[in-house]
Amino acid sequence: MFSTMESDFTPRRALAEAERGAVATWIDYPPTRWWYYPAAGAWACALVLAVTELHGLWSAAALLALVAVALIAQVRYRRVRGAWPDVAGAPAEFKPAIRAYLIGAAVLTATIALLAVFAGGVVAAAVTFVGVTGGLLWYEKAYEHAAARTRRRVEGEG
Repeated sequence: MFSTMESDFTPRRALAEAERGAVATWIDYPPTRWWYYPAAGAWACALVLAVTELHGLWSAAALLALVAVALIAQVRYRRVRGAWPDVAGAPAEFKPAIRAYLIGAAVLTATIALLAVFAGGVVAAAVTFVGVTGGLLWYEKAYEHAAARTRRRVEGEG
């Protein structure tokens, strides 16, 4: 009369399925392409150069082009990824990585601003490329570890 699947559907299983659905946007994602990290670093490097080394219409044109590239990349990435995770509702396993990412981004931004003022835009741009590329690589690994821990938790393995 009832299939095995229907008879196994207990309140505990229903809760587990609901939790799996709630974290799906965090743990089901396509792998990031290798070129994304240096491309993001190059984009940020170009932003620093546009702000510090270009002037007038050249600076405005470069900034408009960089904004257009960023918007196109975000639309494309959202299409590839599907649903966009809600950072405010991140699973507990992700919160340390998100916090470290935000602190690192703030420290990198302050460092770049100080370098731009005291060492020049070219030095600041070089540090930007290395910092953004390295920071994103680190965050990707932290994200992968957090996703694995979340998968284990929602699958009942720890």
